[in-house]
Amino acid sequence: MKLRTPVPMPFFLAACGGGSNGAADAKVIFESAEPAPVLGGWDGIVLHARAMPATRITHAMIRHGGGRTLSAHEGGVTLNDTEGRVSISETAFEANDRADLYIACDSRPTLSANTFASGGPTLQDGC
Repeated sequence: MKLRTPVPMPFFLAACGGGSNGAADAKVIFESAEPAPVLGGWDGIVLHARAMPATRITHAMIRHGGGRTLSAHEGGVTLNDTEGRVSISETAFEANDRADLYIACDSRPTLSANTFASGGPTLQDGC
C-alpha cells in the first residue's frame, strides 16, 4: 500500500489509531506523489506528546520526507516528546531531507531491524 501526498503535508499517525503496520511482503510506503520526487518533497511523519501508547510503524518504507512547511518537521519521521510510546521496526528510510529519523525532546523509541540511508537516527540534545 502506498500513501502519497500531492502537497508537502505531514502524516499524523497518532490520529490514525496508533500507527502503520505492513507485512514483510507488503510494506506500507510513505512517499511523495510527485512524478519526479525529491528530498523533502513532503513534510514526513510527525509523532508528538499525544501519540497513543504502543504506536507502531512496522514493515514500512519512508522516503522523500523531511520537507519543512511546518517548523516541527526535521526528517522522514520526527518524534517529539513521545516518551516510550513509539516503536519502529523493520522499516527502511531513504532519500529523506535533513534526517531519516529525528528523535527529540524526551522521546525514547524502541527501534529494531531498521535500515537508514543516512547512517542512522539523528538525536537532538535537549529542547
